[in-house]
Amino acid sequence: MVSRMMPGSAGRRWLAEAESLLSEIAAARRGAAVRSYLRSAPRLTVMMWAHEIPRLARLGPRRPG
Repeated sequence: MVSRMMPGSAGRRWLAEAESLLSEIAAARRGAAVRSYLRSAPRLTVMMWAHEIPRLARLGPRRPG
């Protein structure tokens, strides 16, 4: 769910990184890692959109087909 709140490609990259980390970490530490990722997600989402919005504004409105 967290990755869907982020801009498209950034959300996919974040999810891939989280999945990669969780697959490499020991099972005993996995819960702490998930909590850490989820705690940082709101701030990271805002930062990603803060970077994306000016780029979208420069591109202007989308024109159909």
